[in-house]
Order: sequence, then C-alpha cells, then structure tokens
Amino acid sequence: RTTAALWYRAGLRSVDDVRARAASEPSFLTRVQHIGVRHFEEFQVKIPREEVTAIFQRVTATAREVFDDPALEVECCGSFRRGRQLCGDVDVLICSHGNGHENRGRLDALIGRLAAEGFVTSWSPRDRAAEAE
Repeated sequence: RTTAALWYRAGLRSVDDVRARAASEPSFLTRVQHIGVRHFEEFQVKIPREEVTAIFQRVTATAREVFDDPALEVECCGSFRRGRQLCGDVDVLICSHGNGHENRGRLDALIGRLAAEGFVTSWSPRDRAAEAE
C-alpha cells in the first residue's frame, strides 16, 4: 500500500491536511517526508535549464575537489539530459572508481560541504537511512 492511499484512508486530502496532522503528531512524518511537505510549493516550480546548468557546474566542481579527482565523471541526467528547457529537479550522476565505503564517505563530505556553503539546505547524513523507509 502506498503512503498516499494510507493517508487518504485516514482522511488526509491535501498537503495542508498532512501539515496539520504532522503539527499535532510530530512523529507522523519521516524526516524525508517532512522535507517534502515543508518545501512542497517550492518543488512545484520548474527550474530553467540555465539554472540547472549552473547548479550542475557547481556540484561538478565541488565533487571533483572532494573526490580529489579532476577527471571525475559527473553527468547531469533526467529531464536536463532529455533536453527539457524546464526541469523539476537536478539529477546528478557521479561515477567514481572508489569502493562503496569510500564513495559513501566522499558523498557525505560532498553534501556536507555544499550544505556548509548554504547550497544544500535540507539534508543530513541520516537522510540515507530515512529514504529507505
């Protein structure tokens, strides 16, 4: 069963209903759901291709520094790669030759650095576990 179906059966019909329930029951939402509800309206706004390009270039430069690899393969994927002029998000694929443990640490460092610079505003190392919920 989907979360949406469960919420619908519980009488929740709008984002405002979900926000009200979360306000009265703080443990109702997972951390990732909380971020989604908090930024719901912002997520509805499409991102111009030029802005996606700027975001991608910043992430690429920072990733190459954090991974200490100026030739690190970084690709912008999703709607950007399909040529859309407006995108719903920025999908970035990073291809490293490190092992899983090394890459997890480097990705955490990358996100941590982007967050410290104010570039990423809603993320923490715990999100990886929360996303699996």
